[in-house]
Amino acid sequence: MSNLIIFASGLALLAFVSVFQPLREWLSDLLSQRYMLLCILPIFVLFGWPIDDLESYRVGNDLGWQRVARIILFTSFFGLTAISILYRRSFIFPRSRVFAIFALYILFAAASAIYSPEPLQSLWKAFELLVLLMFASSLYARHISNPENNVVEVTNALLYLVFSLCLMSLAGGFLAPEIAWRDFESAGFGVRSMSGVVPMINPNTLGQLGGIVALVGMFRLLISAGTRIGKAGDWFVLFVGFLTLLLAYSRTSLVAFILLFVLLLFLLRRYDLLLLAVPAVLLVWALFLNDILEYMARGQDAEQFASMSGRTHMWEAALDAWYQSPLLGHGFYVGHKDVQISNGKFLETVDSTYVETLVNLGAVGFALIAAFTFGVLHLAWQVFKKIRNKRRDMLPTAIVLFIFVGFIVVRSFTASSFQVLHYNLIFLMVAIVALYILKRRM
Repeated sequence: MSNLIIFASGLALLAFVSVFQPLREWLSDLLSQRYMLLCILPIFVLFGWPIDDLESYRVGNDLGWQRVARIILFTSFFGLTAISILYRRSFIFPRSRVFAIFALYILFAAASAIYSPEPLQSLWKAFELLVLLMFASSLYARHISNPENNVVEVTNALLYLVFSLCLMSLAGGFLAPEIAWRDFESAGFGVRSMSGVVPMINPNTLGQLGGIVALVGMFRLLISAGTRIGKAGDWFVLFVGFLTLLLAYSRTSLVAFILLFVLLLFLLRRYDLLLLAVPAVLLVWALFLNDILEYMARGQDAEQFASMSGRTHMWEAALDAWYQSPLLGHGFYVGHKDVQISNGKFLETVDSTYVETLVNLGAVGFALIAAFTFGVLHLAWQVFKKIRNKRRDMLPTAIVLFIFVGFIVVRSFTASSFQVLHYNLIFLMVAIVALYILKRRM
């Protein structure tokens, strides 16, 4: 089956379910965010359209149409934004420590081109981050005039995008199962992990997106009894998210789902539900222990399971490389790709945002990305706490943003994520903007 047919079928299914609430409201809010949609949708198309060559780009390789399109897209956006700054003076950089730290991270990433094995690629990847930061700043500037209404629209738009990726991936898995599972049949990578076909999404990222959607659906049901958002559609959101999470077999996302569920119940002071949840989990664990262990093993032997699908071996090799240049690392985005692991192959990825940053940008870059991470977590907690105590009407929005931030931070321990241009960085930037908009109303 062709990619175009799979894509069209997924869109048709999405259009059908979007006539029901809450998806209809989320879609309406997404369409109202024209600037956000115009900037993000082309990037998602370039991210999600399937490519035959999954290897990382190296100097001398053919760029391919997607990389050429990305170059045109990002340079065009940068040029238009620069013109807007010079002639309209419409650019507002938020007074934010989080954005300031990330700007320093970008500057240091660009400077690493001086010693990078592929300086042009390091510089370009830093430029992509700069453009995304400009997008986030512009998005913030467009919404500060009426923040209360806009923060709900931005958050709902974000939810619809994530839900769309999950539903279309499920459609692709049903229509083309031989593609959805094709790349993960080798021993040690989980023979049952489902990936997105069109859009193309690896199982670990897909599991995270499913976990976010499931957790949002669950808490909408828990806190909305008797209100207008307590609709049957929330059960469908929960179903799509949870099914995606289970089929993707992302163990880190499963752990993140459980941790955030328990944490949010505690922070919301729903101790009654916590008292019910603990014995329920223990009962399920006792009754289905063998099935749970088989699911978590994902077809792997004990050594593969203990090494987290080989991640610990990659981290060990990456840390050995870091010791050779502990302060500055080996160059943004490409430094780790010259690291050899035990089988003689080179690392395409380190499968950890934090370890990869340590190798590529050393202790300096790691300190910046760690400060950025803690800054975002503090912002999400600060906003959530004040909303919980003073603005209960905005609590659903605060919970959604808290879930996004928490899931991305936890998931990034076992995935290369928001330290480079990635779905997660886009979601995180939009979530940060929404949090700052929400903070202005308190």
